[in-house]
Amino acid sequence: DKINPIQAAENSELSNKSFSFDYDIDLSVNILKWLTFSSSNRLSGYSNMDYTYYSKNADNLSYFGTGYVSSQSSFNYSGITTDLLKFNFEGTSHSFSGLIGFEAQGGNDDYISGSGMGIPEGLRVPSVASGQYLISGSPTKSVMQSFISQVNYNYLGKYFLSASYRIDQSSQFAPNKRTAKFPSVSAAWLISNEDFVKNISAVSNLKLKASWGKTGMKDIGPYRFMEMFSFSSQYDGQPAAVPTQMANPDLTWEQTDQLNAGLELGLFKRIDIELDFYRNMTKDLLVERALPPSGGFRTQWQNIGKDVNSGVELSLTAAVIKTSDLEWSVDFSVGYNKNKLSGFGNDTILTSNYYGVTQVYHNGSSLYSWYAKEYYGIDPAAGSMLWVGKDGKTTHEYQDARYIEYGTPMPKFQGGFATAFRYKAFLLRSNFSYLSGNKIFNYFRRYVDHDLQETQFNVMMPRDDYKLWQKPGDNATKPLPQNARNSFDPSTRFIDDGSCL
Repeated sequence: DKINPIQAAENSELSNKSFSFDYDIDLSVNILKWLTFSSSNRLSGYSNMDYTYYSKNADNLSYFGTGYVSSQSSFNYSGITTDLLKFNFEGTSHSFSGLIGFEAQGGNDDYISGSGMGIPEGLRVPSVASGQYLISGSPTKSVMQSFISQVNYNYLGKYFLSASYRIDQSSQFAPNKRTAKFPSVSAAWLISNEDFVKNISAVSNLKLKASWGKTGMKDIGPYRFMEMFSFSSQYDGQPAAVPTQMANPDLTWEQTDQLNAGLELGLFKRIDIELDFYRNMTKDLLVERALPPSGGFRTQWQNIGKDVNSGVELSLTAAVIKTSDLEWSVDFSVGYNKNKLSGFGNDTILTSNYYGVTQVYHNGSSLYSWYAKEYYGIDPAAGSMLWVGKDGKTTHEYQDARYIEYGTPMPKFQGGFATAFRYKAFLLRSNFSYLSGNKIFNYFRRYVDHDLQETQFNVMMPRDDYKLWQKPGDNATKPLPQNARNSFDPSTRFIDDGSCL
């Protein structure tokens, strides 16, 4: 059926109301000449209300001619405090600075929703609905506390050493797995401040640097380690709970060892070059692993395997022209990254989101690799869709198509370039960034560019190379709607080249 947009608008209502607030309180006290205390505090809140109403006269938006109304409200608030003692000693040859302190943060998020169908004319609240009631709510809470420390040392403005140590505890993990410790150390040698380099006029800056440290990741949402139930059923007239999540009391932080080394070079006070090498190894990856259906649970969050990211980054900045009236500068950067998974043994881990988009983890593959049924194209003889079967031959049956790994959203190359041109008071700037070697699952195109005739979302302008199949022998890119069975289902058809400028 077609939608009459004017008639639908007159018999429906969509609204959103929200407000937010942020309060900051900062305090700084000079205790001694070399010692200060600082406290930074923030309290934030956000409230939102969504309302949807369709009259039974709202054309085919009316939910089978009965009408529909829903109201959703949410309120979340959070706070953070950072309290630090900072010290600073400045000597003729030696300099020390650093800090020690405590940080705590937490947040609550309360959500409730009610909806129903069968709405009398003239009334627009969920309480008047005559059926299809749905009430839901999901209060969540998370807290984290941290011990923070750092010390910096500088000798003669040539040799630099820095070290830090922090301890984090997060409520997103079980009590015996909440604590993680993150040390780091870095060193640098400013060679251009050495006497044997100061006399070289061409060199304005020359520095060697290296660092190592640990970082952690916990942001998978609260309660993932707990056994969870949904009170969505009844037994003997009483509320009944249904298991919805399998417990994992061993779930813990995902941790990354980061190793970096680099060189900075400045020439003629006009050209700056920076070259960096890195190797980051992440272990205990937080993965929502698919489970066998026989166990009664679809997925479980687990710590599995490790991932190694290694690469090199190069940046160049140059002042090509530099006068009082005329300036022209250029910037360029490029980075290459290689990614490899290990530590999975003989396991192949599949993860799938609510929409059926799947990614795969196993030894030798790249992080976040897409895993989808292989799309072949349009059958020239019949205009129907073709897939590659498990035997490598084409098939008309989506169910018989084979799964393949098909790229990753992580780019191999990325960077940017920019230029700035000034003549007296006139300034022109341009900035570009680019990615290459990555694949994206084009979820938007899956909705608006599939070919099923009952869709209301086929709204994309066809590309120049698109061709609709119309007669036997056509080498087409799109089937007729009546031949587009399984067009909407996830496949390599909707995985696009993510390279962009």
